[in-house]
Amino acid sequence: MINLSLSLLKSVSYRFIWMLFVIPSCVFSANELYGRCSQPFSCGDQRELFYPFWIPGREECGHPDFMLECNKNFTEVSISAVKFRILDVDYTSGFIRLARSDFISDLCPQDPLNAPFNETVLPF
Repeated sequence: MINLSLSLLKSVSYRFIWMLFVIPSCVFSANELYGRCSQPFSCGDQRELFYPFWIPGREECGHPDFMLECNKNFTEVSISAVKFRILDVDYTSGFIRLARSDFISDLCPQDPLNAPFNETVLPF
């Protein structure tokens, strides 16, 4: 009988510790993440960016395939090993205007990259 009551006491203690410390820490970290990720950010010439894009320091706020490279005058994203310059992002309509970076300065590059476009990540 003593072992049973100690076991029961131990079980209740673990549940109490779980409810007191572990569950609230998960809730607080989710609130922190929401607070951080709900804020828009700027990158290059683009302002008011949100999900699916992210920049270093905000990795948890975006889709893994949409890390942005921020330059002074423009913003780029790599999709299937090809860099695209972001021309416009319209969250209301759901449109993103992109231009292949290797075609911006030369419409007929010597060795154009041939990479498949993954439509599951960014559907047409």
